[in-house]
Amino acid sequence: MFKLDKMKISKTCFAAVIYSIVCMTGSFTQDLDEPNTLGNSTSSNQTASTTTDRPVTTTAPDTSSHVKPDIVITDQNHRTCLLATFNLDLSIDYSATDTENNETYVDIADVELPLAGSKASGNCSSNQSTLAVSWGESAVKIVMVFTMKKNVTDFWAVTSLSLQYDTSNTTLFPNAKSQGIQNIEDSNMTLFLTPLNQSYTCAVGKDVEISQDDRVATVSFSDLQLQAFGIKGTKFAEGAICSADFEASKMEKVEVIIPLVVAGCLTIIVLVVIVGYIVSRQTNLSMSGYRSMD
Repeated sequence: MFKLDKMKISKTCFAAVIYSIVCMTGSFTQDLDEPNTLGNSTSSNQTASTTTDRPVTTTAPDTSSHVKPDIVITDQNHRTCLLATFNLDLSIDYSATDTENNETYVDIADVELPLAGSKASGNCSSNQSTLAVSWGESAVKIVMVFTMKKNVTDFWAVTSLSLQYDTSNTTLFPNAKSQGIQNIEDSNMTLFLTPLNQSYTCAVGKDVEISQDDRVATVSFSDLQLQAFGIKGTKFAEGAICSADFEASKMEKVEVIIPLVVAGCLTIIVLVVIVGYIVSRQTNLSMSGYRSMD
């Protein structure tokens, strides 16, 4: 008589789900151990740190066909040398004073800075470009330095990131103890490492912490796309996606395949039950026929 081992089928289906997840994860694994070759020395008055961002060089789909750069910088010959699109959020620690109790405490200014309404400027040379973006009458200003060295001509990266902000702006920095222009700079980084002639794209975003003396800020990029070298026309080249986007894409594929595998297992279980019922019924009918003849 036909016997249905439900436990065995369940274990088989569970193993199939696990195997599918492992296969999906393994198929997206890449070696990201790129050498940190673009780092610069740290200035004497800033906290020593090294920030390295290694891209996944898989080409992002349709990154150059429909994304129009919000910032276009040209060189002295009026040729496009730098393209940028991003949104920016800042989290800045600053010393504030409680006037009632005459106490000092650390407050945090959270500032959202879309490119709309900003002012951008920059300059370019054969192996280095600079982008400066300011908001609100220079109440906040960010400067990025893009570098390509002669001995590493296959990649470019942001090697310096500086932030300037005005704590006398009481809207952004209420009760600030020390009012005036403040600066934070980190020139010891390799950020947004990208193959030459490609753009860097990261929709999920990237948080970068910079510090100098007792000043600390977190710069959060989102909907980011940059290109500093190898630009043709005024459009981004194909994009090297960031690891965060890569992981998000991988998880989306896993989330799609798991329901398919589970549905397939349930279908198999239903079919096995139906076949088992038919076989069992036919066997019982045959045995009944033999008893009648006896």
